[in-house]
Amino acid sequence: MRLPPRLSRSRARFTAGWRQRGFALLALLTIFVMALTVVLISRVSVNERDAQRTVDNAAVLSEAAEVLVGYALRQQPPGTLPCPDVNGDGLADPQGSGCQSQRGLLPTRSLGSDTLSDRSGAALWYAVELSYVATAIGPRNPSRVPGLQLDGQPVAAVLIAPNAPFGSQGRAPLNAGDFLEGENANNTLNRYATPAADQGNDQLLALR
Repeated sequence: MRLPPRLSRSRARFTAGWRQRGFALLALLTIFVMALTVVLISRVSVNERDAQRTVDNAAVLSEAAEVLVGYALRQQPPGTLPCPDVNGDGLADPQGSGCQSQRGLLPTRSLGSDTLSDRSGAALWYAVELSYVATAIGPRNPSRVPGLQLDGQPVAAVLIAPNAPFGSQGRAPLNAGDFLEGENANNTLNRYATPAADQGNDQLLALR
């Protein structure tokens, strides 16, 4: 049965309209799927980069710890650790019966080591138990409980990979707040802590 011409034209317009809307919906769905795919791929890439950064920094921190242990074993008395480098020349900076600062950069030249940097290219930071440095008064006794702490546990030294700038950090030379976060950057120089993921990106290793 053939429809009247007017009804045929109406039906044709109706069918064409639904077809156009179907094409538009399909296009929107395609765009949504593509956008979701890009987001998922980006997230996976970020996670992979973060994981690789952690692995690379763990390797350089372990190398720094080995250098420190080797240095300590060569000293008289054994167990003596260097003061931090506070001016960026790679040399330890003692003062009196202690150090110019309990926290600074790892003194790579004093350790006889190449410059050690983290994945971001930042030099490693270093904090030391003051009773173990060369200028300290009294014996370097391993049974002596150090005042230096990492995550509430007594340690002989702390090595820190600062990672890339976090938040508003500007990377002013040797300004702890431009490299370290939270408790690691404050003036309580003998207390350090692994930061929560949303509060910092310092990666730390203790010499116990």
